[in-house]
Formats: sequence, C-alpha cells, structure tokens
Amino acid sequence: MHTFKRARHLILAVLLTLFAAACGQRTDQSGAQTNAESSADDKTVESYELIPLNAEECAALASAVGQGLGLSGELSEAPIRDYVTEQEGIGCQWTFTATGESFEHIGLIEGPAIEAMINQQWQEDLNYSADGPGTALYGFLNGDRIGLLEISSGPADESLCTDDEPFGMCWDRLTPEQRRFVVTLNFAQGRSTAVSSDEMD
Repeated sequence: MHTFKRARHLILAVLLTLFAAACGQRTDQSGAQTNAESSADDKTVESYELIPLNAEECAALASAVGQGLGLSGELSEAPIRDYVTEQEGIGCQWTFTATGESFEHIGLIEGPAIEAMINQQWQEDLNYSADGPGTALYGFLNGDRIGLLEISSGPADESLCTDDEPFGMCWDRLTPEQRRFVVTLNFAQGRSTAVSSDEMD
C-alpha cells in the first residue's frame, strides 16, 4: 500500500497530468474535441530549457513569501516542469516547513503566499492550479519566468496514520504538533511566451 506521502504525490501527479492533457485540446460548442494543431492561426509553442531564476531575485521572492508566512526557508535546486508549455528544466527551489501550531489548515497559508507573489508583480495563472487531499498547487508568471507554489499537509510522522485511512479522518484526529505543512516555491526562467492561441481561451 502507498503511504500518505506517496498517495498525495500520486494524486497531485494525476491532477497535473489531466491539466496538461487539457491544454492540448479544446471542445467546440457541439462537444467535439478539436486538436489545437488543426488551426492554421495557432502559434507554435517553442521549446526552451528552463533554468533557475537568478539568485538575487529568487532570494527576494522567497523572502517576501517567508515574511508573509512568518517562516524561514531552505534553498536548493530542483527539477521543474511547465505543465502548459510542457517545458522542463531546473529551478531554484525554496522549502518552508511548519506545524499545526502555526497554521490550522492550508487556507491560512495559501492566502499570504499568493498575496506576496502578486505584490512582487507576479500574476497568478489558474491554468496551473490543482488540488487534492492535503495538497494544493498554484502557478505564477512574469514574462518568461514561472513560479510554482506547492503546499502539502500531513502527519509529522507517517506512522500516525494507517495506509488505508482517508486523509481527512487522520488529519482530524492529529494534534497541532503532529500536523506538518510543507511549502515549496520553485522558480525558473526561459519559459516560452509564444503560446498557442488555445491557451489564451
């Protein structure tokens, strides 16, 4: 059986795969799917390798989000994928952790984090949004730059929950100190801005 952590990652992966698939096709008024490539007016999505955002800007963004949450983060480099353009590469990633003693639920984290990104002149793009039990993903764009915000929650010790137990049932009986939140911010540049007109619909 999957552990809680693996189950949440599987759910998020499935959700993101569905969102990525939806970007390659559209449905007309009759309900028939039309391939985006069938329109001669569509622009071709160019392929670039994503690279980490420059260190200074990456640190400034993490600082803004961290201050909004009252948390300090750790920097690393991690793979990143743009699920709209299907570009992949490496981003500069900041990771923040907290317990239920600081936050009661994900909603108290997402608000300040999203507000901090918008205040830094980044625009939230709902094409990147996805959520599942205990997990939520948000995407932000700024020119050729992309930022992905992931918030996950679960038991601080996976042994506190059984593998076949619904997430909500386990979460409800955990004490604040047994609850754990992980917030990751992954930033990269080089995102293609020559997107298909379908993405604009």
